Amino acid sequence: MNQGLRLTCRALKLGTWIAASAIAGTGAVGLARPAVAVATFADDGTYGAADKARARIVNALLDADQIDLVPLSRIKALAAARRIKERDLARMSLFARVAKEAGAQVLVTGRAEQSGREARLAVKIFDASGAEVWAKDLALEGGELSAALAKKFAGAIAAAAGAAPSPGAGSDARLERSEPAPP
Repeated sequence: MNQGLRLTCRALKLGTWIAASAIAGTGAVGLARPAVAVATFADDGTYGAADKARARIVNALLDADQIDLVPLSRIKALAAARRIKERDLARMSLFARVAKEAGAQVLVTGRAEQSGREARLAVKIFDASGAEVWAKDLALEGGELSAALAKKFAGAIAAAAGAAPSPGAGSDARLERSEPAPP
């Protein structure tokens, strides 16, 4: 292949799509749109609500088609190559470092918790340095994140990444900030 030839690929990996533009022959990967890494969500007694919420948010991000997703498998592989254990990626500083190296400019973490009969979901968005830029905590209706709320989370994530608003997305595409980010 010609060195200047740009190759665009779309690959399915563990349920997460990545749209990447690779410059042939150089080994460099450049993402054409803002890149987002969505970490594994922590689950404190919600029996899978965290995984379902993460999947809904990832699917909403894919449907909106405003950002590129960095596959979690790529972040885990880079971490393993640097002898960082997978369980240590739960620390934001390590996840941010490895995700940034993988090309992510925005990082998303989440935690689902069960308190009595109420299930709650907390989602945080960080810039590539690991500084929190947005957070939202809400009750999960029926113990699950609705598709409508997942779409709003996706809008907030895309906005934090600096993506252009998708056509037809009104003000409801973004969630209001529930907590100020710490200085």
